Amino acid sequence: MLAMELMAARPRDWRPAHVAVAVVVALCAAGGAGRAQSGSAGALNDEGYRLLDEGKIAEACEAFEASNRVQPGAGAYLGLGQCRERNHQLASAWSAYQKAQTRAHEAPKRAFASARITALEPRLSYLTVTVSETSCAAGVTITRNGTRLDPRLWNRPLPIDGGDYVIEVRTAGREPRQIQVHVPEERGQVTAAVPDLECAAVPLPLPPPPPPGWTLRRKLAVGSFAAGAAAAVTGTALGLWAKRDHDRSDELCPEVSCISSAQATSLSRSAHNLSIGADVAFGIAGAAVITGAILWFTGERQASNGAAAPPAVTIAPAVSPGRFAVTAAWSF
Repeated sequence: MLAMELMAARPRDWRPAHVAVAVVVALCAAGGAGRAQSGSAGALNDEGYRLLDEGKIAEACEAFEASNRVQPGAGAYLGLGQCRERNHQLASAWSAYQKAQTRAHEAPKRAFASARITALEPRLSYLTVTVSETSCAAGVTITRNGTRLDPRLWNRPLPIDGGDYVIEVRTAGREPRQIQVHVPEERGQVTAAVPDLECAAVPLPLPPPPPPGWTLRRKLAVGSFAAGAAAAVTGTALGLWAKRDHDRSDELCPEVSCISSAQATSLSRSAHNLSIGADVAFGIAGAAVITGAILWFTGERQASNGAAAPPAVTIAPAVSPGRFAVTAAWSF
């Protein structure tokens, strides 16, 4: 800051000597900040050892952790290791001693950390989270007491403090699964086997529900329409045959009073009978269509207001010489 103020004050008179002065000032400022940070970490470190001597384990651990957050150092990690060890957190103590060993510059500190690592290793407990190869690995997340467990750590024995742990497995489309395990404080070998996450067979979807109002009456109505269509086709065919026979009869005997040709008479009689059959077929077709319409519309009422009594439908054919009729009556 002082160097910047000097530059702002004398921008035109700036010379190499001034640059050197600014660099020295900046280095002094940085050194002062580093000493302040180191002093804060040292104060927290001293407080941690004092609390540790007083038997205040939890408070001492907090002080050492705060010291390492300010400025990680071998002394703070050595203190944290002793604190965790007294609190029976052997894996955490072992990890702290390892960090102290890598940061220590003094031989006594390295020797102490190495000795504690060697002493703790045979006492450590291990937890292995096993995941089968057939599991659906894509999208699977495993947490241990709420902390995500990296897939690279699956199927490996990991040193861990003694206590109770909850292994939670999450995957798309399934409810979370939890496994609760207890790890001894020392020399425990615990395995948490994740259930096989192989994708289960997807149940076949249920058939879609019928459209609203698709009741038995409407199904019968469709059948009635189909029968009416078949009857109409039959009537059309009979009508065409009747016309054919009638035309052939007229060719053989064009006179109205002609009765000398037996073949013409036979063709005329056939044409008459076929015409009656066509009329009957068309009458049945009409009756089927009417019945289908009745069943269709009453079927809609049944769907809207629940089960109802089927409609009463009465169909009565009426046949007379040269004439055919069908009467239909229904009640709701």
